[in-house]
Amino acid sequence: MPDYASIANKFPLVKKVIYAPFPGEFMESALRRGKEVQGIRNVRKNDFHIQKIRPTRSKGSWRLVLPSFFVDDNIAKQAVNENTLYPLFAVLGRGAHDSKYTPTRGWKICKTCVTEDIQSYGSPYIHVAHLPRSVTLCYKHAIQLHDTCPSCGISIYAHQMASLTDCSVSFPEPATAIGTPHHDYALFVKDLLNFRGSTYNTLSVSRNLSEKYVRLMYGENYALGYSSYRSDISLFLGMAFKDTNSEYHSFDMSLALAFLVFKNADSFISFIQRPISQWS
Repeated sequence: MPDYASIANKFPLVKKVIYAPFPGEFMESALRRGKEVQGIRNVRKNDFHIQKIRPTRSKGSWRLVLPSFFVDDNIAKQAVNENTLYPLFAVLGRGAHDSKYTPTRGWKICKTCVTEDIQSYGSPYIHVAHLPRSVTLCYKHAIQLHDTCPSCGISIYAHQMASLTDCSVSFPEPATAIGTPHHDYALFVKDLLNFRGSTYNTLSVSRNLSEKYVRLMYGENYALGYSSYRSDISLFLGMAFKDTNSEYHSFDMSLALAFLVFKNADSFISFIQRPISQWS
C-alpha cells in the first residue's frame, strides 16, 4: 500500500487530498473518502484522474500525467499498478490514447464487500476489480454488482462513501452464483490486475485473440466464426458492443476473448509475454 502519510508530512500543502487506499481500492475512491472525512469541497474531479497528453510530434508517444499530489515517482507507480485499471490495459497492449485507467462512471459495489469493508476498515470503498463494465459479479463473493445503491437508488458514482454505511443496513440478502462462467470471468479479471510489464500493440493482441477463439470454438468450420464471434461475446457478457468488423476490439471484448481462450490469467500472461513469433 502506498505510504501517503510520509509524503503528506513533507508536503503540508497537499496533505488534505492524500488518503491511503485500502487493499485493492480504486484511487479516486480513496481520495473521495479523504475528501469527505476532511470536509474538502474545492477539489476538482480532474485532480483525481490520470491525464493523457497527446504527442506533439508525429513520431512522439502519448504521456501519462499523474495527479499533482503524487510527489514521489515510486509511490506514483505503485498506486497506478495497484489502484487503477492500468494493468488490464497494459496486458492487452492498449496505448494511452484509448485507455481509461481511472473511469469516472460505472462504479459498482458488492453488497457483501460493503459490509465486510465496514467491519474491517471502518468504511466501504470501490474495488478496482469491480470497475470493468463487463464484470457483473464480485470475484470474491460471486454475487451481483450494483451501479446504483440497492437501498436508496442513487448512482454509486454520485453516492457518498460514508452514506453507504447507513444504506448497507437495509441491503437485501444477495444470491450467489459461485462457479458460473461469469464468476470465473470476474476471477480472471481480478488476477489480470496483478500483471506488471508491457506487451505488444493492441492490434497484434486483438488479431491473435480472435484467431485463437474462432479456431477453438468453431474447429474445422473456423472460417464461419469470423463473422459471428462478436455476437458470441456479446451474448456471453450480456452487453452490446460498438465494435465494427475491423480487427480492433473494445477493451471489454478483448478481456472476454482472452478469458474464453485461456481460461485463467496465468496462462494468458505467460502467452502474451512470449516473442510474437511464438504466438501460435
